[in-house]
Amino acid sequence: MNRKIEARLFEIAKTIEPVGQARVVACLFKRNKILAIGTNSRRTSILARRYSKNNLSLCDDAEVNCINRYLEKYNKDKIHECSMMIVRAKFVDGKWERGKCKPCSGCKSCISYFGIKEVYYT
Repeated sequence: MNRKIEARLFEIAKTIEPVGQARVVACLFKRNKILAIGTNSRRTSILARRYSKNNLSLCDDAEVNCINRYLEKYNKDKIHECSMMIVRAKFVDGKWERGKCKPCSGCKSCISYFGIKEVYYT
C-alpha cells in the first residue's frame, strides 16, 4: 500500500461530512499519481443506482463516486490500469483513527466491472 496516498486520503476523510456516521474517501491512482478522488456522499448517481447494495440506497459510496469522477476526466479504456485505495476516518475518544472500510458487495461489483484489480483499504 502506498503510505503517502493513504495518509493524504486519511487527512481528506477527516474533513468531510459523515454519511451514516462514515467518513470514507477513495482514489484511483497509477504509478503513485492520484487520478480521481471520491467521497461517500448523500447524492446519488446512475452508477450508484446500478451498483447499490440495495434498492433503497440513495447515497454514493466513495468507491462509486471515485469511479464517476475518473470517468468525467479520462477514457474508461484505461481505468483497468489503475489501483484503488479506500480510507475511513473515525473520531474515537477524542482522536482520529483509521476505520475498517472493506468495499460492500455493490462497490465490489462496480470495481470488478471496470476491471480494477488492485484494491487497498484500511
